[in-house]
Amino acid sequence: MGLLTTIGKGKRTARVISLPTPEFPPQEPEEIPLELTVSYPQKINIRETTQWQILTGILPEAARQEVAFFVTGNSIDVSDEGFINVTGQGTSSLTVVSLRNPVLKKIVDIEVEKESVRLAGTAFRLTAEGGIRLT
Repeated sequence: MGLLTTIGKGKRTARVISLPTPEFPPQEPEEIPLELTVSYPQKINIRETTQWQILTGILPEAARQEVAFFVTGNSIDVSDEGFINVTGQGTSSLTVVSLRNPVLKKIVDIEVEKESVRLAGTAFRLTAEGGIRLT
């Protein structure tokens, strides 16, 4: 690589200055994601304290494992790491999109339901008449 400069007035003299070629580290070709898998809970109890997470996988494994989460609905929020935060009762749609290949996307529904029956421990009590009461 060279840089051409002219020197002098009215003279046609030229000087070539050689500059070193910049060296860049060799880059390996980047793998393009071809398949997206999503693992998620289909139903979540509103009172449950379990920390749920959306697990994703992109094939081939050499491709970058970067996804984005988009939620439609008011029953859940999802963090960038895929952790689910319950915000209310109902059904929300979750769209998972590969950042390197936006054509790869999965849309799933997650239902947050109210607890229908709550079971408590059983105990026996005696009534004033001497009977047994199950509580």
